[in-house]
Amino acid sequence: VSPLRHLGLNDNRFVGTIPNTLGQLALLETLRLDRNMLAGTVPTELGLLTELVQLRLDGEALDDGESGRGVDTGGKLVGTLPTELGRLENLEVLYVLGNELTGTIPTEYGRLENLEALYL
Repeated sequence: VSPLRHLGLNDNRFVGTIPNTLGQLALLETLRLDRNMLAGTVPTELGLLTELVQLRLDGEALDDGESGRGVDTGGKLVGTLPTELGRLENLEVLYVLGNELTGTIPTEYGRLENLEALYL
């Protein structure tokens, strides 16, 4: 069995919190949890995913399937951005828009030299 490198669970109606056990997927390069109904905080354990290139946690509205218009999902990530994400040296894409995050951008994110797209 080859190790999991890409996990795309986007565009579903998943509810609840982001499991901190995702931090155990050491070789993960892509993690897409966007466009769900997730709530709670961003787990600090995601900072263990040092191979990660793309992290999408954006909480934009889901398509209602009929009108083509977005429907507010109700779930929003809250709290501050974890400083631990500043360890993700390979990260090129970070989307966290459409949530209710507070605080400032951690100074540790200045180490993300490969970051090409940041959407807050």
